[in-house]
Amino acid sequence: LVSEHLGVIGLPYVVRFQFQPEGLLLGGQSYPIVKMAWVDGMTMTRWVKEHKEDSETIKELARSWRGMIGALYGLSVAHADLQQGNVMVTADGNFKLIDYDGMYVPSMYGKSAPELGHPSWNHPKRSAETFGPYLDQFPGLVGYLSLQAVAAQPALIDEYCTDENIIL
Repeated sequence: LVSEHLGVIGLPYVVRFQFQPEGLLLGGQSYPIVKMAWVDGMTMTRWVKEHKEDSETIKELARSWRGMIGALYGLSVAHADLQQGNVMVTADGNFKLIDYDGMYVPSMYGKSAPELGHPSWNHPKRSAETFGPYLDQFPGLVGYLSLQAVAAQPALIDEYCTDENIIL
C-alpha cells in the first residue's frame, strides 16, 4: 500500500525502497524487511549540531521542515515516526525520510497503526487507534519549535539534546 502510493505521488522527501516479505532468514524463520536506497547525509540532530552557530541556516531548515510537514499532510500522508534517526539532511540541506514501516497513506484508512513511533517525538496520548494523515502534526511542531529555538539560542542543543531529541 505504501510503496504503491508513494510511487504515484513522487514526494521529494522519500527514497526508492522495496518491501521484501522474506528478506531476512534468522533461525530458520523468514522476516520481512524494507530495502531502501542509501541516503548520503546526516541525521537531523547531527546536522543541527554541526550548523548550530549559523542561525540563518537553521531558520532555513526550519522553513523547509514546515514545508515538508505541510506537503505530507496536504497529500494525506504521514511518516508516522518522525524523529532524529528517521530524518536525514543531505549536503544541499534537503530532507530525506527513511524507515517507512509505520507510514500512513489514504488506502490505510480505518486500520490500526503498525507501530507507535518514538516517544520523545509523539503526542503522549498517541495509540494504535490514532492512525491517520494528521500523525506528523505533533512531531512536526516538536521539530519546528526545536529548530527555531536552536536558531535563537544555539547553546540549547548542547544543554538539552540527548540524541533522542533535538531539544524537546
